[in-house]
Amino acid sequence: MLRPAFAAILVLSCAPVALGQCPMIDTSFTAPPAGLGLEGTPSVATSYQGQLVAGASWIPGGAPPSYWVASFDGSAWHPFASMPSLAPSALRVLDLGAGPELYLGLELGPPSTARVPVYRWTGTSWSLLATGPNTGQTTGRIRDLLVYDEGAGPRLFAIGEDLVTAQITQAQGILRWDGSAWTQVGAGLPRCDAACVHDDGSGPALFVADQSTVRKWDGSSWTTTGLVGFPALRSLASYDDGNGPLLYAAGAWTPNSLYHGLARWDGSAWQPVPGVSGDGYSGPLAVFDDGSGARPSLWVLAPQPGGGNRVRAFDGTSWSPTSFFASGYPTAIASLSNIGGPDALFLGTATAHVEGTSVSSQLLRACEEVQPFCSGDGTEPVPCPCWNYGSAGRGCENSSTTGGALLTASGATHPDSLVLHVAGTPATALCVFAQGSTPLTPAVMFGDGVRCIGGSIQRLYAHNAVAGATSAPGPGELGILARSAALGAPIAPGSVRVYQVYYRDPSATFCPVPFGGFMNLSNAMRVRW
Repeated sequence: MLRPAFAAILVLSCAPVALGQCPMIDTSFTAPPAGLGLEGTPSVATSYQGQLVAGASWIPGGAPPSYWVASFDGSAWHPFASMPSLAPSALRVLDLGAGPELYLGLELGPPSTARVPVYRWTGTSWSLLATGPNTGQTTGRIRDLLVYDEGAGPRLFAIGEDLVTAQITQAQGILRWDGSAWTQVGAGLPRCDAACVHDDGSGPALFVADQSTVRKWDGSSWTTTGLVGFPALRSLASYDDGNGPLLYAAGAWTPNSLYHGLARWDGSAWQPVPGVSGDGYSGPLAVFDDGSGARPSLWVLAPQPGGGNRVRAFDGTSWSPTSFFASGYPTAIASLSNIGGPDALFLGTATAHVEGTSVSSQLLRACEEVQPFCSGDGTEPVPCPCWNYGSAGRGCENSSTTGGALLTASGATHPDSLVLHVAGTPATALCVFAQGSTPLTPAVMFGDGVRCIGGSIQRLYAHNAVAGATSAPGPGELGILARSAALGAPIAPGSVRVYQVYYRDPSATFCPVPFGGFMNLSNAMRVRW
């Protein structure tokens, strides 16, 4: 990959996005246009005060380097403050006891007193935490920032190499910020490439990748977990697949390696990860819940141009390949929340070319907790039985020409106060609220409509419509979770269920047999509990 010679910090305001299916790429998210000097290879990203904050580096086709902090108001980009003349390498929102604050770590740069180049955003400018001796050498390199509590309260830890202060003259790979000065961590380490907080069963501890070795700091001493067979480690992540957290390590690998770029530690030994073979598993890593399953997945962004599918998700037993990057060199991945709309996974790539670097960044949006799907409006692969398409987002049209039945929801899933509402049925139709354990793929024609739910199906409630509408659960009825449990189908937290309303439509002339029948269905609804 081309070495970065240009840097920018980009602040993007991301509006909520309506998703027809999930997870999916947020098409409302756009990179800055050419000509503003804000193009860049995405390198780091986080969420801060309801916005996405992203760092980028690039080579601007021979132009002199410039350094920017810029904001995006939804339609235009606005530089609002200059930043230190170094490329961003870590960007974190950390709470050291005074509330969340934005911290920036930088790459190597010209000789200066910023030998530990970590800055805090004051609201108007970047403030260097502490100066160090200007020895005529380049500044230290920051690779990550994180918070760990050793027992005396949360502390900021800087991860990198060549970190020197006035009191610590021997170059370090990890330092601790105590609120006023940088301090050495135990006997110190000369170089660190990645870090994360992980509980291996003995309580949360700080784990650090020291080139090809992973070491553990428990607040008082360093121990080693052993070599993991990598020439260089790039990323660490703590991931719980439902059977307890394991520590994952990703990095460069050699041919015939046991791990193919990714390994996991069970507290006593490093082991291969199931399903890992070939290339494309060497990180960086992020834990992200895309809302499509019962729990988050471990996502890996492969940095090799020949790595096939660039983004892969692991649920603890199997991999789900994606194809968001057909070409390009993946550069950044980050799990983000509170940026407007569903949680998102930030993905960045760059493609080297003669003039410099062509860049791209995307947001993969998670599913909403309550998500409509499978309408009878002609947008689905399965047609309505008599081409009786309904209005947008609704089920197939019915004999009362209401535009089809529309299923919506109100309330919350935690705790369960969810109420399902159906409207647009014949005036007094009998409506059955049904629950399925999985979407029916593909959907099938059923009566005058399209059935979209499958698996284990429970008939939760049956109500007669009033003026073509009704809701469930009604007054005095069990909530959905309690009703499902009473029917012998308890719903575990994090599980997904799907819902659809079946209703009577007895017209013998509207969509008659053998094409239709005497019933119809609403659109479907996906709920993650």
